[in-house]
Amino acid sequence: MKEIKVFIGYASDAEAECDFIKKIIQEETDNHFSEDGYNFKPFCWKDVLPGLGHPQKEKIDPNIIDPNCRLVIILLKNIMGTVRRDKSSEIIENFNEEAKTFVKHVRGIIYDENTNHLIVTKDLLEERMNEIIPHFLQYVPKDKFIELQEVLTKMKAERKTKLGEAYALIMTIYYLRGICSEEILIEVLNDKQLIDEGKEESFKLLANQVRFEENVDKCLKIIINLLEQEDVLKGKVSILFMQARPEDLKKFVPIVKKVIEKPHLRGEALYYILEYLEKSILIDPLETFSLLENNLANAGDDFYNLRDFIPASHSRAPLNIINTIFECYPEQENRALEALDKLIELRWEGVDEYLYALDRL
Repeated sequence: MKEIKVFIGYASDAEAECDFIKKIIQEETDNHFSEDGYNFKPFCWKDVLPGLGHPQKEKIDPNIIDPNCRLVIILLKNIMGTVRRDKSSEIIENFNEEAKTFVKHVRGIIYDENTNHLIVTKDLLEERMNEIIPHFLQYVPKDKFIELQEVLTKMKAERKTKLGEAYALIMTIYYLRGICSEEILIEVLNDKQLIDEGKEESFKLLANQVRFEENVDKCLKIIINLLEQEDVLKGKVSILFMQARPEDLKKFVPIVKKVIEKPHLRGEALYYILEYLEKSILIDPLETFSLLENNLANAGDDFYNLRDFIPASHSRAPLNIINTIFECYPEQENRALEALDKLIELRWEGVDEYLYALDRL
């Protein structure tokens, strides 16, 4: 195994880019180069002298001119494209011409022994860019958004490919940051040419953000539109109710109703919808009970027979909600009894124990 050290020099504000390039070099070594007898070892000055910040070039040079250090990557620009005129640009003058390597776009890396260079390859574009682009572009300031139009246009043109996943994700991030409008994002996600994985990633990001009060309204506007795409989101909706806040019950009422009415979509989400309703009982008991009635009225085989997911019939939430109505709303007793009869009819798990406890009262 031939070990080749790769030194990565970077400006002080490009540490994230450095870490990402190190990760990619290591992954490509593990996945590809090791089979060919190469072991690349990426390192930077924080690896040479940890805890000391950016050391002076006289402390770095010995590591760079070490015979075992065959390659050098210099990052003079961070993702914002700002050229730094600091020690990094001075150090570059000390590098041997054959060792200089400039990486403008990290798209996947191979080693060319003839030129002694790490080469960015087009073949690995789709494999790597959907991971890399959102990682960097999400931090673009609002006043730089116009300058990204050319990049976004190129990404859109590749929306049928794996790159479409990154395109949908970054546009969703821009929407949450207030850079991209609701209308534009809906147009992106409704595009039939957009790869399904892009819509899935957008939904997952939005669903995870509903736990933050400031993002709930923005997220639900897009989510209720995405729920029309049943084939895309089948088996992926539960995360929305796992993250939802009880305080936002009123906002989730139309979402719950829409999911319940779609048998092709609701399967794995049913259990988590019931658990969410139970968490929300103190916010609005009667609204919660009404949604439970709606759930039970639409009961089907998917309440019981699910592979790899928890069946809705395993939830104790319906019994707890019904019990709350019995105790706190005697005028709603008939409705509560009808709901309990429905659970008995459905042979709901735990209902026999509940009835036994009632008989002993």
